[in-house]
Amino acid sequence: MNEALNGIAVAAWRNQPNHNLYNQRVAEKLNEILSSSSNVDEAYEMVNGLVETIRTVIVNNPNTHLNDLIF
Repeated sequence: MNEALNGIAVAAWRNQPNHNLYNQRVAEKLNEILSSSSNVDEAYEMVNGLVETIRTVIVNNPNTHLNDLIF
C-alpha cells in the first residue's frame, strides 16, 4: 500500500498533515478483496481494479484532500 509504485504526485496540502482516513479506506478495500477473492489471480485483478479506481478518483478531484475522497 505504501510502495512508491502506487504513488501519485499530489499537492502537499492534499496529504498534510497526514491522510489516515484515506489509508483506512484503502486498507478496508484490500481486506474486502482478501476475504472475497477465491484465488490469487482473482485477487490480483481486483487489486489492480482498486488501484485504477483510486487513481482516477485522485486525478479527477484535484481540489479534494485525500481524507475526503470517496471510492
